[in-house]
Amino acid sequence: MALPEFHSVLIINLGGMGDLLLSIPALRALKQRYSGARFDFLVSDRTPGWFAGFDLANHLYAWPGNLLAAPALLRELRRNRYDLAVNMRTMVSGISSLKMRLLAAGVAARMTCGRDTDGRGGFFDIRIPETNAGGQHEMLYDCDTARALGAEVKDMRVVLSADHAARLALSDVLVSRGGNPDLELIVVHPGGMPSRRWPLERFARLIALLREKADAACAVAVTGDSRERLLCRQLCRMAGPGVSDLSGLLSPPMLFALMEKARLVITNDTGPMHVAAMMQRPLIALFGPGDLVRYDPRVIHPRAVVFFKGRELPVCNKRNCRGRECLKRIDVDEVARAALRLLEVDL
Repeated sequence: MALPEFHSVLIINLGGMGDLLLSIPALRALKQRYSGARFDFLVSDRTPGWFAGFDLANHLYAWPGNLLAAPALLRELRRNRYDLAVNMRTMVSGISSLKMRLLAAGVAARMTCGRDTDGRGGFFDIRIPETNAGGQHEMLYDCDTARALGAEVKDMRVVLSADHAARLALSDVLVSRGGNPDLELIVVHPGGMPSRRWPLERFARLIALLREKADAACAVAVTGDSRERLLCRQLCRMAGPGVSDLSGLLSPPMLFALMEKARLVITNDTGPMHVAAMMQRPLIALFGPGDLVRYDPRVIHPRAVVFFKGRELPVCNKRNCRGRECLKRIDVDEVARAALRLLEVDL
């Protein structure tokens, strides 16, 4: 279909940090194609502060955690009279499709575009075919969206770096937590969606093994957001003294600064995994029920090491899982061997 020239665009991306970072090449291409257009973003309420630094949005709107505030926001978006509204996330269920349909109706853009996940996106004017299981990497689906809108994606790189202020703030946090800001770090991220967390006692055992072999080479820091403080505190208690708990203390720019110092990153399938991959840090990613094809960090960082034992199991979008059998198949010793190789420490 012939596309009009869009002068005002609303990008809807209500995913997490990793989802937004993976969409940057496509967003950059759209900005170049419609260079005179206004680009506003509707993102999760935890996003605006750090994403503003990528200079992609004229204005960032935060989707409120309190649904009572949603009607006022929708009225404001509707008044902006967008030429185009683009949803850049998968619709994993009929419920999520209904929510997006209502959101798109509330915004009332002249034209809409989005993922037609397993046929759930029939209400979009421009539909990007995809399956829930995922036939390609998430970044490529975003690029398909850009191409459907007439943009050519020429550069797939996402360059992340920390500024001087973030490095100074990180140094202060490390000192406050008893760490040495001059040491390289093994960064451990035990959080993420509960169903995708490797068992905590295995993280603790892994940390003990690595400290035994590489204690003089680098220190250990545990990260997590403010909702994961209890989880990280438990891990630090299990791992013993000398492990710095940084949970709830790092802004995204400080996380980028931490990754700069990381000699090794060990993480579940979650946002910091994508940050480490984009910054080309030595990385071990522990995958459970999530979609490896869609989120495999090796697409971005070919030297990343991925542990995934759920090949014969279907992709699962459950937030919680009591058994987590696919993750329990990942053995501590095999992860430790891979970690020591990346640390270049004798086994």
